[in-house]
Amino acid sequence: LGDCPANSWGSSDCSHKEDTGVVCEGFLVPRLVGAHYPWQGRVEVRPWEFADWGTVCNTSWTEANTNVVCRQMGYTGGANAAGQATFGEAASSTYQIDASCRGNETSIMSCGFTWGRTTCDSRQDVQVACTAAVSIRLIGGQSFIQGRVEIRDIHGEWGTICDDGFDDRDAQVVCRQLGYVTGGVATVGGVFDEGTGPIWLEELNCVGNESSVADCQISRWESHDCSHKEDAGVSCELEAGCAEYYASGSTTSGVYRLGSLPSGALAYCDMDTPGPWTVIQRRQDGSVPFNRTWEDYKSGFGHKNGEYWLGNENIHL
Repeated sequence: LGDCPANSWGSSDCSHKEDTGVVCEGFLVPRLVGAHYPWQGRVEVRPWEFADWGTVCNTSWTEANTNVVCRQMGYTGGANAAGQATFGEAASSTYQIDASCRGNETSIMSCGFTWGRTTCDSRQDVQVACTAAVSIRLIGGQSFIQGRVEIRDIHGEWGTICDDGFDDRDAQVVCRQLGYVTGGVATVGGVFDEGTGPIWLEELNCVGNESSVADCQISRWESHDCSHKEDAGVSCELEAGCAEYYASGSTTSGVYRLGSLPSGALAYCDMDTPGPWTVIQRRQDGSVPFNRTWEDYKSGFGHKNGEYWLGNENIHL
């Protein structure tokens, strides 16, 4: 301000009702530190690109603030983590951020807040667990239901899982996440071609009933003593049709991947009608979603006691 032209210092005809203010376009970057997963950790921020990272004091922190911080980092939301120093203690400075987020903002900078240095200790650091989105794929198998397991979180590149401790319970979760609901068999390194790039996980410890690898206990993301000769693989099991799924205990109507369709295409299985019977995949133009009943389908897709239709092609089940 000293470089700007102005009237005489201390000369004005104003009252404090006319005090001016500004809204700066700032640079406040969050990161998560100290957890085994990239989507959890102690919240650290820095006010500009080359500033020191510092932790955030939790005295006025809310779940809405957590949702915004997680969303700013690319996740869908999150929750405050319980406990003191769950994700370790930081040696860096601590900031006090009094944010008033509603929870739907895309950046903490979009919230009304004040901030500065604070005397809070490390036991009061904000710690969060964001909602993770972990992708899985199978590479290098002789069919689409088997191969080397590759995984990535929303920020990372595709990488492999070490076969140390990898067993059928882990394989079942991998297959379930891919849409193969009836199970899977783990394979060790060497069954499928070696991967390249990072090895993200070692000692994956799934119970077997989780819906996603992100729900399993992980020793630490990107911590391992493995080589790509130890890349884990799976062979998933795929039922031929809806009746086989029903017989194996999957009795809820919904979308299933069928081995009798090319490349394991998805179809809607009506498990409530005695049979059960397979409806269709969606129309090629997307006009009929999966959640419709037979009454919605039958006029355009044949009769449930005869042929069923997949787009413009007949399929016989």
